[in-house]
Amino acid sequence: ITYIKSRNIKRIDYIVISHFHSDHYGELQDVINEFEIKNVITTDNVDLFSNEMRKCGNLSFYIYKMSNEDDNPNNNSIFMSVFLAQKHYLFTGDSEEEREKEFVDKYQIDIDYLKVAHHGSRTSSSELFLKSVTPTEAFIIVKRNNIHKHPNDTVIERFNKYNILIFRTDILG
Repeated sequence: ITYIKSRNIKRIDYIVISHFHSDHYGELQDVINEFEIKNVITTDNVDLFSNEMRKCGNLSFYIYKMSNEDDNPNNNSIFMSVFLAQKHYLFTGDSEEEREKEFVDKYQIDIDYLKVAHHGSRTSSSELFLKSVTPTEAFIIVKRNNIHKHPNDTVIERFNKYNILIFRTDILG
């Protein structure tokens, strides 16, 4: 909030909550209390925003239409492409291998950058998925010395196998 306010931002046009686990929406109420929010996109209303390119400032985004009825909230995670400065970013929440397979079966896209699902857990970033979306760089958002020992070594090896450059918040901040 302090950073956003320091940029003189008073309104947020879109907030996307990938799925309902606290590490993905825990501070949402604080943000809502501090700013004028135009749209909050969640798994509850994602169908209103799916399959349509939307423009927001100097970026565009696209939310993919997918199933939303899995008992595992991770596998209801929103898949969203962001297009900025001629680059294609893909965000996948905490999607696990089953969700990745659903995506690959429905969509064929090539991306530049991947925000790695589920903090680099062994349940995500399957070989099928990586071969399909072909990122050149991957970003793993993960706490240093976390109890889950994320990211998983097998996942890191998979990225290395496909020569995908990895950036990790536990190492780089």
